[in-house]
Formats: sequence, structure tokens, C-alpha cells
Amino acid sequence: MLPEDLRTLQKSQLDAPVVRLLPHFDPYMLAHADKAHLVEARYYKRVYRNQGWLSPVILLNGRVAGVWAYTRRGKALALNVEPFEKLPRKVRSMLEQEAEIIARFMGLSVSEIHYKTA
Repeated sequence: MLPEDLRTLQKSQLDAPVVRLLPHFDPYMLAHADKAHLVEARYYKRVYRNQGWLSPVILLNGRVAGVWAYTRRGKALALNVEPFEKLPRKVRSMLEQEAEIIARFMGLSVSEIHYKTA
């Protein structure tokens, strides 16, 4: 990127939110000396846990918005989602679409998504 393009990039905005469910140890979350651009300090220990364990995360526009986990029950996938703050309806809908994509990749369907508030 050219230095003269930095100001334009900083002022840019996305047309719509981008939501992704990243698994344990996703490369996007690794190898950053400073992680402030990824996760707020108050949630750091929820993501980067003891003994080098890295939680699966909810990304909202490239930043960590919560953590999640799944349980496989036969041919179904049940998700537990723990957003750090209340998610707008549109973002929750996009998260549910992302869960369906993951389940389909695993040859499963989503049976339920349980939201737990932080």
C-alpha cells in the first residue's frame, strides 16, 4: 500500500457487516505481537487462554466479537455462542448462515444455536 492511500483506507467503510466463525487456532488469530487490533483487552483472556489455548472466535468486520463452541449430536451440530456484546439481528442472522455453511461442510445440519450473554 502506498503511504498516500492510508488516509483513504482509514476512512473507508464496509457496505455490510462481515461475520465469520473461526475455529481453534485459526491462522488469522496467530503470530501477532500486539493483538489490540483483533480483540479488546478486557476479552483477551477469553480468546487467548492458558497454556497457549486459542478459543474459536466470532469475527465481526475483522475484530473478535465473541467466542463459540459446538457439539456434534449424531448428524446435527449444536452451537453455543457467547458474544461479548449484544449482536444486532442482522449480524445474528449472518452468524446463523455461517453456522449452516460449517455444518454443511461437515456433512451435518444445525440443530440449534444457543446464545449466552457475556
